[in-house]
Amino acid sequence: ALACALYSAAVSVKMSALLYAPAWYVVLASRGGHRGAIAGVALCACVQLALGAPFLLTNPAAYATRAFDLGRAFKHKWSVNFRWVPCAPRDLETALEDCDGPFSSTWFKATTLAAHATLLVVFAGRRWCRRHGGLLAFFRAPRRRLAPLAE
Repeated sequence: ALACALYSAAVSVKMSALLYAPAWYVVLASRGGHRGAIAGVALCACVQLALGAPFLLTNPAAYATRAFDLGRAFKHKWSVNFRWVPCAPRDLETALEDCDGPFSSTWFKATTLAAHATLLVVFAGRRWCRRHGGLLAFFRAPRRRLAPLAE
């Protein structure tokens, strides 16, 4: 329960913690089955509601639309992993974009999201859930008895 609360607090501070959510679910389900994992996710949601309560009580519509804005644009100048992607600086920088080119295109954003999701599924099946017999076997029975890890 403490780990779920801390994870949810991390998400409220920096949304990039959501990238750990699939692995977090695998950990929760392997410990407590899918029911335990869903209870952990519900606890995370309750923590989010508690942390967001002051904003939800003041302006719920603005909080709901802005707190987890998944459609926002990222600035090239703050990018760490994609500095190599071409980006022509703009003369007049907007609040959302600081350049023109592939980095600021919708195609690039959709492709990186699809690549991330694909790699998560592959990694989950071959690494996280390998001892369970793969990803599909894990979803059928996440808490089945496992052989000890071979060194």
